[in-house]
Amino acid sequence: MNGTAIWARLSSGAPDPSFGDNGFVHHPVDGLWSSASALAGDQRLFLVGKNANGVQVLSVKLQPDPLPLLPGVPTARAKITSPTKSRLKRSKLKRVTGTASALNGSVSKVEVAIFKSGPRKSKRCIWLKSNKAKFRSVRKTKAGCKRQVWLRASGKTKWSLKLRKSLPIGKYTIYARAVPVGGTPEARFTRSLRNLRTIKLSR
Repeated sequence: MNGTAIWARLSSGAPDPSFGDNGFVHHPVDGLWSSASALAGDQRLFLVGKNANGVQVLSVKLQPDPLPLLPGVPTARAKITSPTKSRLKRSKLKRVTGTASALNGSVSKVEVAIFKSGPRKSKRCIWLKSNKAKFRSVRKTKAGCKRQVWLRASGKTKWSLKLRKSLPIGKYTIYARAVPVGGTPEARFTRSLRNLRTIKLSR
């Protein structure tokens, strides 16, 4: 392999997250055509191959290159770390906290949206519009309640949205997204990605 990119993939075909930067590194050694390789646990790659001097074994420390920016693909991720419980007394929910990271560059800001569930047949979507427990009612579209009302959190890699007043009792869905510098913010929210959390507040 002659000064080029190296990808490592799992049996499923997905990039191996334990290799380099999410399965990708750039090999800096020129003039060596690799015929065999092995990855050590400390991110060193051992290559066996031939160059002008014959057969050689090289140990290369992996230095991942930045991943290319792809249009429409989120380049930053936010994760919610608290609240951790699905049921809380309303007075116990003081803030929403989490972490964020960028694949390339840095995180510009983190935003949080909090949706309050209403009657099942309601034609309105109720979103928190202020950390002082004020809400905005938005008409439901064909896609449902997907037009989030975003509030800016304090901090970036470690962020927090402080609630200055307790929210009313009820069921809530919390969304968090990281907005990268010059990149695409998150638009997909699931529990497995940890950028969505559902809680029920009681008295």
